[in-house]
Amino acid sequence: MNNKEIAAVIDKIQSITEDFYLGNPEKLISCIDKNIVYIGENDEDFCIGKSKTVEKLNKEIGVNKNCRLKNQKFACTLQSKNMLVVTGKYTVICSDSEKIYAKNHRVSYIWVMGNGEGSLVHLHVSNPVVLDGFSERIISYNKNTELSNRIVLKDIEGNRHFISEDEIIYVEADNMNSNVCCRNEKFNVRLTLKEMSAMLTENFIRLHKSYSVNKEYVTGISRYFVQLTNGEAIPVSKEKYMDLRDIFSEKNI
Repeated sequence: MNNKEIAAVIDKIQSITEDFYLGNPEKLISCIDKNIVYIGENDEDFCIGKSKTVEKLNKEIGVNKNCRLKNQKFACTLQSKNMLVVTGKYTVICSDSEKIYAKNHRVSYIWVMGNGEGSLVHLHVSNPVVLDGFSERIISYNKNTELSNRIVLKDIEGNRHFISEDEIIYVEADNMNSNVCCRNEKFNVRLTLKEMSAMLTENFIRLHKSYSVNKEYVTGISRYFVQLTNGEAIPVSKEKYMDLRDIFSEKNI
């Protein structure tokens, strides 16, 4: 399989996984091979064959419905002419009337090419979603937030990151590459800061020739520096300092 075909399969897996947690299992089910092996965390989460796997997944929909995925990362870890092993991790976020819950999941998929786009012959999910077992560790999350401004970035190690713009704190130039600093991780991509900036909305402000910052994470501004929620201080160019001070003063920063 060539790089384009591998990327297409990873994108497909990410899409059907995200739809499942939104309460739409149809795309995932349509990709399941008749001889699939499904393994979960619990003793009873071991199914062979499509019918038993679909029955199990449909039971989980009641728990998973309307969840959101954050910090998504998927990568091809093994491949042959017609087979691809994809591993990944993500954070599942759900909420009830009182609390917001989050739990990290680790997953592996085996995808076999055949007629059409291929099919899923193996699915292993650790830490299945059970609300009572969640750890409450999300400070702020708007459950009505749409999955907008989604970008896909491939880091220099080959991992594909499916992230929302609001997960990015800042982007830093690294010669012809860029360092992308998110709330839970930092990775390097083969894109210039100019190319990265073109992918982002007006929520990001170019503070300096080497930095573009998400203004939602700015907590303060002093002479030639802005302070961020993660404790870092990012330099501000002298030419932009006054304009930025006015912008942030309007936000009472």
